[in-house]
Amino acid sequence: LLSIFIMLFLSFLKRKEAGILMLFASLTGFGYHMNFPPASIMSFIKYRKLRDIPSSRDLFTALAWGTVLTILPILINNTKNFLSSGEGIMREESMEKRKIIDSIARYYEDRCKQELGQYLEALYLFGSYAFGKISLEIPDINYLLLLKEGASPDVFLKNAEILREVKENFRDVATVMPEFRPNRYIYPTSRGAEFDVTLCTQYARMEDRHGPVPFGWGWVLEALLKTRKLVFGRDALSEVHQPLPTKDYIKAFFPPTFSHIWLPLERAPLQYKLPEESYLLMHEAHKVAQMASIGFGVTLALDDKELEESKWLEFVTDKNKLVKFYQERYDEYTANNVSLMLEVRENWMKYKNDPEMAIKMFKAAIEICTRIKAKYVSLFHG
Repeated sequence: LLSIFIMLFLSFLKRKEAGILMLFASLTGFGYHMNFPPASIMSFIKYRKLRDIPSSRDLFTALAWGTVLTILPILINNTKNFLSSGEGIMREESMEKRKIIDSIARYYEDRCKQELGQYLEALYLFGSYAFGKISLEIPDINYLLLLKEGASPDVFLKNAEILREVKENFRDVATVMPEFRPNRYIYPTSRGAEFDVTLCTQYARMEDRHGPVPFGWGWVLEALLKTRKLVFGRDALSEVHQPLPTKDYIKAFFPPTFSHIWLPLERAPLQYKLPEESYLLMHEAHKVAQMASIGFGVTLALDDKELEESKWLEFVTDKNKLVKFYQERYDEYTANNVSLMLEVRENWMKYKNDPEMAIKMFKAAIEICTRIKAKYVSLFHG
Protein backbone atom coordinates (compact mmCIF):
# COMPACT_ATOMS: atom_id res chain seq x y z
CA LEU A 1 0.00 0.00 0.00
CA LEU A 2 2.84 2.41 0.84
CA SER A 3 4.39 1.97 -2.62
CA ILE A 4 1.01 2.66 -4.22
CA PHE A 5 0.55 5.87 -2.21
CA ILE A 6 4.08 7.01 -3.12
CA MET A 7 3.41 6.28 -6.81
CA LEU A 8 0.16 8.25 -6.71
CA PHE A 9 1.83 11.18 -4.92
CA LEU A 10 4.64 11.37 -7.48
CA SER A 11 2.17 11.08 -10.35
CA PHE A 12 0.06 13.99 -9.09
CA LEU A 13 3.25 15.94 -8.40
CA LYS A 14 4.36 15.46 -12.00
CA ARG A 15 0.98 16.32 -13.50
CA LYS A 16 -2.63 16.17 -12.38
CA GLU A 17 -3.81 14.17 -15.39
CA ALA A 18 -1.09 11.56 -14.83
CA GLY A 19 -2.15 11.26 -11.19
CA ILE A 20 -5.80 10.76 -12.14
CA LEU A 21 -4.82 8.10 -14.67
CA MET A 22 -2.72 6.20 -12.11
CA LEU A 23 -5.50 6.50 -9.51
CA PHE A 24 -7.96 5.00 -11.99
CA ALA A 25 -5.50 2.16 -12.75
CA SER A 26 -5.03 1.48 -9.04
CA LEU A 27 -8.78 1.38 -8.35
CA THR A 28 -9.18 -0.93 -11.34
CA GLY A 29 -6.51 -3.19 -9.86
CA PHE A 30 -8.32 -3.30 -6.53
CA GLY A 31 -11.60 -3.99 -8.32
CA TYR A 32 -10.03 -6.94 -10.14
CA HIS A 33 -9.96 -8.89 -6.84
CA MET A 34 -13.27 -7.66 -5.32
CA ASN A 35 -16.64 -9.36 -5.36
CA PHE A 36 -18.85 -7.58 -7.88
CA PRO A 37 -21.76 -7.27 -7.83
CA PRO A 38 -23.08 -8.37 -4.38
CA ALA A 39 -24.79 -11.77 -4.45
CA SER A 40 -28.00 -10.43 -2.87
CA ILE A 41 -28.55 -8.11 -5.84
CA MET A 42 -27.25 -10.02 -8.86
CA SER A 43 -27.40 -13.71 -7.89
CA PHE A 44 -27.97 -14.82 -11.49
CA ILE A 45 -24.50 -13.56 -12.70
CA LYS A 46 -22.09 -16.46 -13.09
CA TYR A 47 -18.86 -14.61 -12.20
CA ARG A 48 -18.55 -12.79 -8.84
CA LYS A 49 -15.03 -11.41 -9.47
CA LEU A 50 -13.38 -10.00 -12.57
CA ARG A 51 -10.45 -12.34 -12.12
CA ASP A 52 -12.81 -15.32 -12.46
CA ILE A 53 -13.58 -14.37 -16.07
CA PRO A 54 -11.53 -16.55 -18.47
CA SER A 55 -8.50 -14.73 -19.95
CA SER A 56 -9.27 -11.64 -17.84
CA ARG A 57 -5.75 -11.63 -16.40
CA ASP A 58 -4.19 -11.41 -19.87
CA LEU A 59 -6.65 -8.69 -20.83
CA PHE A 60 -5.98 -6.50 -17.77
CA THR A 61 -2.23 -7.02 -18.03
CA ALA A 62 -2.28 -5.87 -21.65
CA LEU A 63 -4.43 -2.86 -20.68
CA ALA A 64 -2.02 -1.89 -17.91
CA TRP A 65 1.04 -2.11 -20.12
CA GLY A 66 -0.75 -0.23 -22.88
CA THR A 67 -1.48 2.58 -20.43
CA VAL A 68 2.12 2.73 -19.19
CA LEU A 69 3.62 2.64 -22.67
CA THR A 70 1.23 4.96 -24.52
CA ILE A 71 -1.01 7.28 -22.53
CA LEU A 72 1.33 8.03 -19.62
CA PRO A 73 4.30 9.09 -21.82
CA ILE A 74 1.97 11.36 -23.80
CA LEU A 75 0.90 13.10 -20.61
CA ILE A 76 4.50 13.48 -19.42
CA ASN A 77 5.68 14.72 -22.82
CA ASN A 78 2.85 17.23 -22.95
CA THR A 79 4.06 18.56 -19.62
CA LYS A 80 7.59 18.86 -20.97
CA ASN A 81 6.28 20.46 -24.15
CA PHE A 82 4.27 22.93 -22.09
CA LEU A 83 7.32 23.86 -20.02
CA SER A 84 9.59 24.04 -23.02
CA SER A 85 7.06 26.14 -24.92
CA GLY A 86 7.01 28.56 -21.97
CA GLU A 87 10.78 28.76 -22.08
CA GLY A 88 10.58 29.23 -25.83
CA ILE A 89 8.18 32.13 -25.44
CA MET A 90 10.51 33.76 -22.93
CA ARG A 91 13.45 33.30 -25.30
CA GLU A 92 11.44 34.80 -28.15
CA GLU A 93 10.48 37.79 -25.99
CA SER A 94 14.12 38.31 -25.01
CA MET A 95 15.22 38.06 -28.63
CA GLU A 96 12.53 40.52 -29.66
CA LYS A 97 13.59 42.99 -26.97
CA ARG A 98 17.21 42.70 -28.00
CA LYS A 99 16.21 43.26 -31.62
CA ILE A 100 14.36 46.44 -30.62
CA ILE A 101 17.35 47.70 -28.61
CA ASP A 102 19.74 47.00 -31.49
CA SER A 103 17.40 48.72 -33.96
CA ILE A 104 17.20 51.84 -31.79
CA ALA A 105 20.98 51.92 -31.40
CA ARG A 106 21.70 51.49 -35.12
CA TYR A 107 19.10 54.12 -36.06
CA TYR A 108 20.54 56.68 -33.64
CA GLU A 109 24.09 55.97 -34.80
CA ASP A 110 23.16 56.37 -38.47
CA ARG A 111 21.35 59.65 -37.84
CA CYS A 112 24.29 60.98 -35.81
CA LYS A 113 26.67 60.16 -38.63
CA GLN A 114 24.40 61.91 -41.14
CA GLU A 115 23.58 65.02 -39.10
CA LEU A 116 26.39 65.42 -36.55
CA GLY A 117 29.41 63.92 -38.26
CA GLN A 118 30.93 67.30 -39.07
CA TYR A 119 30.80 68.33 -35.38
CA LEU A 120 32.11 65.13 -33.81
CA GLU A 121 35.63 63.89 -33.25
CA ALA A 122 34.03 60.51 -32.55
CA LEU A 123 30.89 58.74 -31.37
CA TYR A 124 31.36 56.03 -28.74
CA LEU A 125 29.24 53.32 -27.19
CA PHE A 126 30.13 52.50 -23.61
CA GLY A 127 28.75 50.68 -20.58
CA SER A 128 26.88 47.37 -20.37
CA TYR A 129 25.48 47.44 -23.92
CA ALA A 130 28.96 47.96 -25.36
CA PHE A 131 30.27 44.74 -23.78
CA GLY A 132 27.10 42.68 -24.24
CA LYS A 133 25.66 42.56 -20.71
CA ILE A 134 22.70 44.88 -21.06
CA SER A 135 19.68 44.29 -18.82
CA LEU A 136 16.57 43.50 -20.86
CA GLU A 137 14.40 44.57 -17.91
CA ILE A 138 15.72 48.13 -17.80
CA PRO A 139 18.04 48.58 -20.78
CA ASP A 140 20.42 51.52 -21.18
CA ILE A 141 22.21 52.48 -24.38
CA ASN A 142 25.04 54.85 -23.45
CA TYR A 143 26.80 57.11 -25.94
CA LEU A 144 29.59 59.64 -25.67
CA LEU A 145 29.53 62.39 -28.28
CA LEU A 146 33.12 63.65 -28.35
CA LEU A 147 32.86 67.14 -29.83
CA LYS A 148 35.56 68.78 -31.89
CA GLU A 149 37.19 71.84 -30.36
CA GLY A 150 34.98 74.90 -30.67
CA ALA A 151 31.95 72.87 -31.78
CA SER A 152 28.94 74.90 -32.91
CA PRO A 153 25.86 75.15 -30.65
CA ASP A 154 23.98 73.59 -33.56
CA VAL A 155 25.22 70.16 -32.45
CA PHE A 156 23.05 70.30 -29.31
CA LEU A 157 19.96 71.44 -31.21
CA LYS A 158 20.41 68.77 -33.89
CA ASN A 159 21.03 66.00 -31.38
CA ALA A 160 17.81 66.97 -29.61
CA GLU A 161 15.94 66.67 -32.92
CA ILE A 162 17.47 63.24 -33.56
CA LEU A 163 16.43 62.03 -30.10
CA ARG A 164 12.86 63.24 -30.66
CA GLU A 165 12.88 61.44 -34.01
CA VAL A 166 14.03 58.19 -32.38
CA LYS A 167 11.25 58.44 -29.79
CA GLU A 168 8.60 58.92 -32.44
CA ASN A 169 9.84 56.26 -34.85
CA PHE A 170 9.98 53.52 -32.21
CA ARG A 171 6.94 54.43 -30.10
CA ASP A 172 4.97 51.41 -31.34
CA VAL A 173 7.51 48.97 -29.87
CA ALA A 174 9.14 50.93 -27.03
CA THR A 175 9.17 54.10 -25.00
CA VAL A 176 12.57 55.61 -25.75
CA MET A 177 13.67 57.78 -22.83
CA PRO A 178 16.52 60.16 -23.74
CA GLU A 179 18.54 61.54 -20.85
CA PHE A 180 21.84 63.23 -20.07
CA ARG A 181 22.66 61.30 -16.95
CA PRO A 182 23.70 62.32 -14.34
CA ASN A 183 23.29 66.02 -15.11
CA ARG A 184 19.78 66.05 -16.52
CA TYR A 185 16.95 63.52 -16.59
CA ILE A 186 14.48 64.47 -19.30
CA TYR A 187 10.79 64.54 -18.42
CA PRO A 188 8.96 62.45 -21.05
CA THR A 189 6.27 64.42 -22.87
CA SER A 190 4.74 61.28 -24.40
CA ARG A 191 4.75 57.53 -23.94
CA GLY A 192 4.95 54.70 -26.42
CA ALA A 193 4.87 50.95 -25.85
CA GLU A 194 5.37 49.46 -22.39
CA PHE A 195 9.00 48.47 -23.05
CA ASP A 196 11.27 51.27 -21.74
CA VAL A 197 14.65 51.85 -23.37
CA THR A 198 16.91 54.59 -22.01
CA LEU A 199 19.04 56.39 -24.56
CA CYS A 200 21.69 58.20 -22.55
CA THR A 201 23.92 60.62 -24.42
CA GLN A 202 26.90 62.38 -22.89
CA TYR A 203 28.82 65.31 -24.34
CA ALA A 204 32.56 65.85 -23.98
CA ARG A 205 34.55 68.62 -25.62
CA MET A 206 38.04 67.98 -26.94
CA GLU A 207 39.31 71.20 -25.36
CA ASP A 208 38.39 69.76 -21.91
CA ARG A 209 40.53 66.62 -22.24
CA HIS A 210 43.56 68.06 -20.43
CA GLY A 211 44.34 68.36 -16.71
CA PRO A 212 43.85 66.09 -13.70
CA VAL A 213 40.10 65.68 -14.31
CA PRO A 214 39.57 65.17 -18.06
CA PHE A 215 36.11 66.28 -19.18
CA GLY A 216 35.24 66.83 -15.50
CA TRP A 217 34.43 63.12 -15.03
CA GLY A 218 37.08 62.12 -12.52
CA TRP A 219 38.14 58.48 -12.18
CA VAL A 220 34.77 57.23 -13.49
CA LEU A 221 36.11 58.17 -16.92
CA GLU A 222 38.28 55.07 -16.62
CA ALA A 223 35.18 52.86 -16.89
CA LEU A 224 34.28 54.57 -20.16
CA LEU A 225 37.83 54.20 -21.45
CA LYS A 226 37.82 50.48 -20.59
CA THR A 227 34.39 49.69 -22.08
CA ARG A 228 34.29 52.12 -25.00
CA LYS A 229 33.45 50.96 -28.51
CA LEU A 230 34.13 53.33 -31.37
CA VAL A 231 31.07 53.74 -33.60
CA PHE A 232 32.62 56.21 -36.04
CA GLY A 233 35.30 58.87 -36.15
CA ARG A 234 38.83 58.95 -34.77
CA ASP A 235 39.58 57.18 -31.48
CA ALA A 236 40.74 60.37 -29.79
CA LEU A 237 40.08 58.92 -26.31
CA SER A 238 43.12 56.72 -26.79
CA GLU A 239 45.16 59.90 -26.29
CA VAL A 240 43.40 60.89 -23.06
CA HIS A 241 45.17 60.11 -19.79
CA GLN A 242 43.04 59.57 -16.72
CA PRO A 243 45.22 59.67 -13.56
CA LEU A 244 44.91 56.67 -11.25
CA PRO A 245 42.60 57.46 -8.32
CA THR A 246 45.10 57.62 -5.45
CA LYS A 247 43.94 58.62 -1.98
CA ASP A 248 45.24 62.15 -2.52
CA TYR A 249 43.47 62.36 -5.86
CA ILE A 250 40.18 61.19 -4.33
CA LYS A 251 40.52 63.62 -1.44
CA ALA A 252 40.95 66.54 -3.84
CA PHE A 253 38.37 65.73 -6.49
CA PHE A 254 35.73 63.53 -4.84
CA PRO A 255 33.30 66.23 -3.57
CA PRO A 256 32.78 68.20 -6.81
CA THR A 257 32.65 65.04 -8.95
CA PHE A 258 30.21 63.20 -6.68
CA SER A 259 27.93 66.22 -6.33
CA HIS A 260 26.87 65.78 -9.98
CA ILE A 261 25.40 62.42 -8.98
CA TRP A 262 23.35 63.17 -5.88
CA LEU A 263 22.31 66.82 -6.28
CA PRO A 264 19.77 66.27 -9.11
CA LEU A 265 18.07 63.41 -7.23
CA GLU A 266 17.37 65.51 -4.14
CA ARG A 267 15.37 67.88 -6.34
CA ALA A 268 13.69 65.18 -8.45
CA PRO A 269 10.41 64.63 -6.53
CA LEU A 270 9.11 68.05 -7.58
CA GLN A 271 9.49 67.15 -11.26
CA TYR A 272 7.13 64.18 -11.18
CA LYS A 273 3.46 63.86 -10.41
CA LEU A 274 3.20 61.23 -7.69
CA PRO A 275 1.99 58.52 -7.50
CA GLU A 276 1.04 58.48 -11.21
CA GLU A 277 4.61 59.09 -12.40
CA SER A 278 6.39 57.28 -9.60
CA TYR A 279 8.12 54.96 -12.10
CA LEU A 280 10.05 57.99 -13.40
CA LEU A 281 11.26 58.82 -9.91
CA MET A 282 12.19 55.18 -9.37
CA HIS A 283 14.12 55.12 -12.64
CA GLU A 284 16.15 58.18 -11.69
CA ALA A 285 16.72 56.96 -8.13
CA HIS A 286 17.83 53.55 -9.36
CA LYS A 287 20.39 55.05 -11.75
CA VAL A 288 21.76 57.36 -9.06
CA ALA A 289 22.06 54.44 -6.63
CA GLN A 290 23.89 52.40 -9.26
CA MET A 291 26.33 55.16 -10.22
CA ALA A 292 26.97 56.15 -6.61
CA SER A 293 27.48 52.65 -5.25
CA ILE A 294 29.76 51.43 -8.06
CA GLY A 295 31.61 54.49 -9.29
CA PHE A 296 32.10 56.27 -5.98
CA GLY A 297 31.28 54.13 -2.95
CA VAL A 298 33.49 51.24 -4.05
CA THR A 299 36.45 53.44 -5.03
CA LEU A 300 36.29 55.32 -1.75
CA ALA A 301 36.55 52.11 0.30
CA LEU A 302 39.47 50.52 -1.58
CA ASP A 303 42.98 50.50 -0.18
CA ASP A 304 46.01 51.88 -2.04
CA LYS A 305 46.92 48.56 -3.66
CA GLU A 306 43.35 47.94 -4.82
CA LEU A 307 43.20 51.45 -6.26
CA GLU A 308 46.45 50.89 -8.12
CA GLU A 309 44.99 47.71 -9.63
CA SER A 310 41.73 49.50 -10.60
CA LYS A 311 39.73 46.91 -8.63
CA TRP A 312 36.61 49.05 -8.74
CA LEU A 313 36.19 48.26 -12.44
CA GLU A 314 35.36 44.66 -11.51
CA PHE A 315 32.07 45.91 -10.07
CA VAL A 316 31.14 47.58 -13.37
CA THR A 317 31.00 44.20 -15.09
CA ASP A 318 29.96 42.07 -12.09
CA LYS A 319 27.43 43.93 -9.96
CA ASN A 320 26.64 40.82 -7.89
CA LYS A 321 29.81 41.43 -5.87
CA LEU A 322 28.45 44.71 -4.57
CA VAL A 323 26.34 43.54 -1.66
CA LYS A 324 29.14 41.56 -0.03
CA PHE A 325 31.54 44.47 -0.55
CA TYR A 326 29.20 46.89 1.22
CA GLN A 327 28.64 44.44 4.05
CA GLU A 328 32.39 44.24 4.61
CA ARG A 329 33.43 47.85 3.94
CA TYR A 330 30.36 49.80 5.02
CA ASP A 331 27.49 48.30 7.05
CA GLU A 332 24.51 45.97 6.74
CA TYR A 333 22.02 48.82 6.33
CA THR A 334 23.85 50.28 3.32
CA ALA A 335 24.35 46.79 1.89
CA ASN A 336 20.57 46.27 2.08
CA ASN A 337 20.00 49.49 0.14
CA VAL A 338 22.46 48.32 -2.51
CA SER A 339 20.68 44.97 -2.59
CA LEU A 340 17.39 46.78 -3.21
CA MET A 341 18.98 48.59 -6.15
CA LEU A 342 20.01 45.27 -7.68
CA GLU A 343 16.56 43.77 -7.00
CA VAL A 344 14.88 46.63 -8.88
CA ARG A 345 17.37 46.29 -11.73
CA GLU A 346 16.64 42.58 -12.18
CA ASN A 347 12.85 42.91 -11.77
CA TRP A 348 12.05 46.27 -13.29
CA MET A 349 8.76 45.19 -14.90
CA LYS A 350 7.58 43.76 -11.58
CA TYR A 351 8.16 47.00 -9.68
CA LYS A 352 7.76 49.58 -12.43
CA ASN A 353 4.20 50.55 -11.51
CA ASP A 354 4.58 50.14 -7.74
CA PRO A 355 4.50 53.62 -6.10
CA GLU A 356 5.59 52.23 -2.73
CA MET A 357 8.67 50.64 -4.27
CA ALA A 358 9.44 53.91 -6.07
CA ILE A 359 9.54 55.81 -2.77
CA LYS A 360 11.54 53.00 -1.19
CA MET A 361 14.07 53.12 -4.04
CA PHE A 362 14.29 56.91 -3.81
CA LYS A 363 15.02 56.78 -0.08
CA ALA A 364 17.56 53.99 -0.58
CA ALA A 365 19.40 56.01 -3.22
CA ILE A 366 19.53 59.10 -1.00
CA GLU A 367 20.75 57.02 1.94
CA ILE A 368 23.45 55.36 -0.18
CA CYS A 369 24.74 58.78 -1.24
CA THR A 370 24.57 60.08 2.33
CA ARG A 371 26.53 57.10 3.63
CA ILE A 372 29.19 57.49 0.92
CA LYS A 373 29.63 61.18 1.78
CA ALA A 374 29.97 60.26 5.46
CA LYS A 375 32.62 57.73 4.48
CA TYR A 376 34.55 60.45 2.69
CA VAL A 377 34.42 62.73 5.72
CA SER A 378 35.54 59.98 8.09
CA LEU A 379 38.49 59.06 5.83
CA PHE A 380 39.82 62.53 5.13
CA HIS A 381 38.37 64.93 7.69
CA GLY A 382 37.51 62.69 10.66
